Amino acid sequence: MLRITKKQLEVFSIDLIANFERNAAIYLKSNYPQTAGLYNEEQLEKLIKEGRRRAFTFDIKESDSVCAFLEYILCLGIDFELKSKDVWVKRILLINNINGSEKIVRLRKILSLKPTFK
Repeated sequence: MLRITKKQLEVFSIDLIANFERNAAIYLKSNYPQTAGLYNEEQLEKLIKEGRRRAFTFDIKESDSVCAFLEYILCLGIDFELKSKDVWVKRILLINNINGSEKIVRLRKILSLKPTFK
């Protein structure tokens, strides 16, 4: 029987996160070249890491939902839910009994920016 150690799982997890962050950077640069172009590589990497962390605090964990969340952050600001004139943005993100994908679906309905990531 194959056994995977905790250390091996940690390494695998780190690789998956790094791969996601690389792909997110490529995606943001190709779909939002003007906005993403305002950031150098280090700044964009930091924005993606912080955005991923923030998404997790709202229980947004699926990669496509995290990418959509990153689009909002890139175009509307790191704390877009606090700056939004629409009080529903923060309320939606704080709902506990829906998953992250549903939160993104609801955000798409009320925010003017419609993420292209599906």
